[in-house]
Amino acid sequence: MLTIFLTHKWKQFFRSTYFTQGIAIMLLMGFVGIYFLILAIVSGFLMGEFLGEGEIPAHINIGRFLLVYMFADVTLRFFFDNLSAVEARHYMLLKVKKSSLIHFLLSTSIINYFTLLSLAVILPFFKLHVLDVVSPIHAVSWLCAMVSVILLNHFSAIYLKRISAVSYKSIATIMSVALVVGLLTYLEWLSIYDVSFAVFKVFFSQPLTGLLLLIPLALIYRVNYRLLRSNIYIDKWLVQSGRSLASDRFNFISEKGLAGTLIAQELKLITRNKRTKNILWVTLVFAFYGLLFYPGKDVLGNNPIMITFVGIFITGAFMINYGQFLTAWESGSFDGILTRQLSVRAYYRAKWIMLSVSCVILFLITLPYAYFGWKILLIHFACLIFNIGFNSFILLYASIYNNKRIDLSKSSMMNYQGTGATQFLITIPLLLIPIFIIGVLNALNLEMAGIASLAGVGLLSLAAYPLWMKEIERNFKEKKYKKAAGFRQKA
Repeated sequence: MLTIFLTHKWKQFFRSTYFTQGIAIMLLMGFVGIYFLILAIVSGFLMGEFLGEGEIPAHINIGRFLLVYMFADVTLRFFFDNLSAVEARHYMLLKVKKSSLIHFLLSTSIINYFTLLSLAVILPFFKLHVLDVVSPIHAVSWLCAMVSVILLNHFSAIYLKRISAVSYKSIATIMSVALVVGLLTYLEWLSIYDVSFAVFKVFFSQPLTGLLLLIPLALIYRVNYRLLRSNIYIDKWLVQSGRSLASDRFNFISEKGLAGTLIAQELKLITRNKRTKNILWVTLVFAFYGLLFYPGKDVLGNNPIMITFVGIFITGAFMINYGQFLTAWESGSFDGILTRQLSVRAYYRAKWIMLSVSCVILFLITLPYAYFGWKILLIHFACLIFNIGFNSFILLYASIYNNKRIDLSKSSMMNYQGTGATQFLITIPLLLIPIFIIGVLNALNLEMAGIASLAGVGLLSLAAYPLWMKEIERNFKEKKYKKAAGFRQKA
């Protein structure tokens, strides 16, 4: 049975039309993947020099950073890892044991890029600072402990991603705990590194103790197995908090006229599908993007160009990530959209309102960045106006040229459906224009004039709303049949 599953997966990959249509993008991402893999290997060789500086050996001191690594790794896997190894639903009407299918899903999901990156760091470190330092039994135990940690991360990410399809409460609880721990560490009331060292020291300091981590690994595997076994029927995933995914969700929005109805339908699409839900989580992560720069404001956070770069990303995180594929999200039902009694202008007006409101919400969420300086808040506000008044229309216009179908049930990691030259070209006006405006005027010691000009461009573009919509409508009508033909192509 395992051979049959693997054969089907192999044929599915190479028979996909996207395998040939997207070969250039796959090659590009392959080079990027190799680049990061090389960085991981180099890090593995150099990491021991940093960990072995004190009296504690490097192979034990690594435990000081494992909790932080685990949180970061689980977060990345949750957002970007494609955990589906095979389409289970295709086998549910066949004479296939559900237990065999589930074990195949779980075991083959281990083979992924994040696991490879982690091993690329650990194996060189193991060769230099463990294998030649401790006894062979101790070395095997240490390696077993580290591999167990990597797999714990993997299966934890699987569990979190799958229960998030049913309820967001558990995810919200975990994120709240992580934020509290991060805040306590930042305020120096708690040292997460000391806690991590205390937890993992016992597994690395003595022979055979590393094998104890096989117990939690077996437990998390069993938890995942039972979750999949009890929810393998498709209709089970259509239940949330004991109710069906109600058709009346977002009714309070749909009551606001035609635009409200269209926005409500789009929000249902976003919250019901895997790839679009990933964008919501990525958007939340981008809200904290400024924390990478602003605490060190004497170096980077005081630079208006850097603040503009961060501000565009923060206030436009959802707009940029979702807007790149604005019409492609509806590629599966695009023929139906064309047959509806719906004007093009109303269709795009609803999308523009949704993107603009998302920018306002993100700006309000990030108001606390004023703690690092009022100039940051001022530039963020200018970026908000620029995103609403200029970038939103650029994304609406660019969406007309995206003719590639998207499967909404797929994860976003290593998934380039819908990606084409358009996604690369639109980054020029989205990012370079605001940076150019701020950079030129800042070089002339006209910092405030640069901020005002950034907001001014957004306001002028917003004043040209009727012209934008007229041109978008004309261009859409000209290319709508070509878009429909492209969306009919199976990926």
